Amino acid sequence: MATQNDVKARISALLGEKGLTENKLAGDNPATQKRLNRQLSHDAALTVDTLLMVLAACPGVSADFLLFGAPAPTSNAVLGENAVGGI
Repeated sequence: MATQNDVKARISALLGEKGLTENKLAGDNPATQKRLNRQLSHDAALTVDTLLMVLAACPGVSADFLLFGAPAPTSNAVLGENAVGGI
């Protein structure tokens, strides 16, 4: 099971790979910059908003990868009858 530190490490590596910093991710919003710094570089718990911000800044990266380290599927998986819009 992935820990919060595992998720933070994946986010840090991803941001480094994409050339993004916490400040770039937050834009011109000082409150968001402070929140991201506390969550990604210190001991504050990650929020859904932060995960969504990272996913929005890194198209093609899945939430499964961030949360569990799972690679993106290479083929369409069987989704079942509850799938919405082929997602």
